[in-house]
Amino acid sequence: MLVLTGAFILLFIIFWRFLTDYKPPILGVYSQPSRLHSLKKTFIYYILNWRKQQKLKSDGTGQTAGYGVKSRSNAEDMDKPQPLSDKHPKAVDAVYFNGCNSDGFYLVAATARRHGGLIQTLLYIRIPDIGLLELPSLPDTSLYTDQPMVYSAGGLSINVEEAMKKWSLKFKGSLRQVKADGSTSDVDVNFDLLWSATTPVFDFDTDMDTNAMVEAIACEPWSQKFFTNLKKLIIGYVFYPDGSMRTVDWTDLELHTIGEDGQDPDDFSFSFKAGPDVFRVKCHVEQRAIFYMGDNWEVTLVARITFTRDEWSLYDCGKHSFPAIKYSVLNIDLDKVSNKCD
Repeated sequence: MLVLTGAFILLFIIFWRFLTDYKPPILGVYSQPSRLHSLKKTFIYYILNWRKQQKLKSDGTGQTAGYGVKSRSNAEDMDKPQPLSDKHPKAVDAVYFNGCNSDGFYLVAATARRHGGLIQTLLYIRIPDIGLLELPSLPDTSLYTDQPMVYSAGGLSINVEEAMKKWSLKFKGSLRQVKADGSTSDVDVNFDLLWSATTPVFDFDTDMDTNAMVEAIACEPWSQKFFTNLKKLIIGYVFYPDGSMRTVDWTDLELHTIGEDGQDPDDFSFSFKAGPDVFRVKCHVEQRAIFYMGDNWEVTLVARITFTRDEWSLYDCGKHSFPAIKYSVLNIDLDKVSNKCD
C-alpha cells in the first residue's frame, strides 16, 4: 500500500513539473496560484484528510504523529524540554509567551535551546510611563548555559509547573530601560509570574483547518524537495468566551504588504474567518524592538508592540452575537512588575 501511494505521488509530481506554468513568486518569496491550482487543491485535500485520520489513531509512540500531543504517550512527556537531535546541527527547542492588556502593558518572554549550550533569549516588558524594559544583551539573543535541558539564561527562567496548564516565568537581574526619548538606563527587576491556560490545547497535528492548509500547499511549486521539507503549516485559531474553538480557514493578510521591503507600516488591517464568523482587525504599531539571531546576526527580527484599534470587530456572527472580543493571552498581573522597578 505504501509503495503504491509513493509511486502515485511521484507520478503526480512529474505530471506537474511538465504541465504546470508557474507564475513568478512575489518578491521572489511568496508563491502565486498556477493554472492547475484547483486540481492540486482537490488532490492535497484527500491526502491531508487521510493523514489527519492516521494521526488521530496514533498510539502515542510518535511513529505516526508529527510534533503534536500524540507524538508522546502523555502530556508530561510532551510539555517539557526536549532532546536536540544530533543529526541536525540547527535543531531547536523553544518556548514563547506574550501578553498585553488594554492599558498598554506588554510582555514577551522566550527561550530557544540549541546545541552547544546556546539559549537564544528574549525578554521585553513595556510599562506605560516607564518605557520598554529589555535584556541588556539585546539586540543579540545569543546567551549560553552549562545546564542541560532548561529554558533558562540571562536571569530569565521558564519552567513547566503543570503540563499544558501552568508555567512559571521568573526573572532576577538587570534590564535596560528604554524611555520615550530614546535614552536608556539600567534598572533592577525581580518578578515571579504564573501563566495559566484558560483554554483547551490546540494540537497543530490534528486541529489545523484542512481547507487553509490545502490553499497554502496548492500555491507552492511542487517538487520532491518541497514535500521532503514540508512538516506543517501554522494557520491559526480563535477561542470564544464560551470556551469553544474554531480554526482560521481564510485570511486576506498578505505578509509581503506589511514589511517585506524593510519598512513595516505603523497602521494596517486585515480580515480572517473562523467557521461562519468573519473578523476585521485594525492594528497600530506603538513601538518596535529589533533583535538578531545567528552567529553572525544572519536573521533580523522586529518585535512590534501592536494594539488593535476599536478592539476586534466581528460580523457575520452566527450564534455568537457579541459586538466585540477582548483576548488576554497571559493570566498575570503586570502591575506587579512595575512595582519592583527602580
